[in-house]
Amino acid sequence: MKPNLEALGSRIQNFFDRQTVDKIARETKFVQRESPVDGSIFLRSLVWGCLEQPRATLKHWAQVCLDLGVTITAQGIDERINAYSLAFLQKMFSQAMEQFKNNLPLPLAILQQFTAINLIDSSIQALPDNLVLEYPGSGGSGPRASLKIQLVFDFLHGNLAQFAVRAGNEPDQKYRSYLAVVPKGSLNLLDLGYFCLQSFQKIMDLQAYFLTRYLHNTGLCTTAGEPLDLLATLQQAGSASVELNLLLGFKKRLPVRLLALKAPQEVADRRRQKARE
Repeated sequence: MKPNLEALGSRIQNFFDRQTVDKIARETKFVQRESPVDGSIFLRSLVWGCLEQPRATLKHWAQVCLDLGVTITAQGIDERINAYSLAFLQKMFSQAMEQFKNNLPLPLAILQQFTAINLIDSSIQALPDNLVLEYPGSGGSGPRASLKIQLVFDFLHGNLAQFAVRAGNEPDQKYRSYLAVVPKGSLNLLDLGYFCLQSFQKIMDLQAYFLTRYLHNTGLCTTAGEPLDLLATLQQAGSASVELNLLLGFKKRLPVRLLALKAPQEVADRRRQKARE
């Protein structure tokens, strides 16, 4: 389906509506007195400035303000970058996520049985060393300071469902806020970094589904409650694929379906070599 450019243009205009933006700027205390650089000018200068130059400088933003009819120095822009501007931009980002949502799901029947298909993942961005106290890195050979972006993307509709910034040394498993955007009937895909039985239980309590890789050494039992030797079970199966209804965990037993696919010989040999190294 082709995008409705007229409707998109209308939504962009509504997002940058001066009256609405300035109201949010006052609510977040970014604007506390009359100034030529109001919430609308500040927002447009940052957004348009970064569209023109992704690595925009303070001078570049000041030039964009001048293009918008407001004279301000680079130092003046710098003075407005504080906790209030952060709260203002966070609020506007939340507004953008809501206003630019897609409403039509992918035209694939097998996917439309779910209310959403959430991809939950993170990405790390290195920062200058002077930000190490606010955003400590994970150590080792990596940067001293880094931030981690936690993202929930609804693949079914093509929407950002959640966006959060954390310190680079915070493990993914500690991030549980994604549970707030898990709707009933959704499918949630997570990698091993988020493997947590308590989180999986919460997803099931929400009447939703999760898909993840099996974390080695996590307890597995048959549906009758008997401990299962997974390796022996797979070796005895002898087939290229195995599907089992099991209980995951020993203390907290979650009913799950385990799917195992036999890797090609070349892939298996490469994995064994990596394990030996």
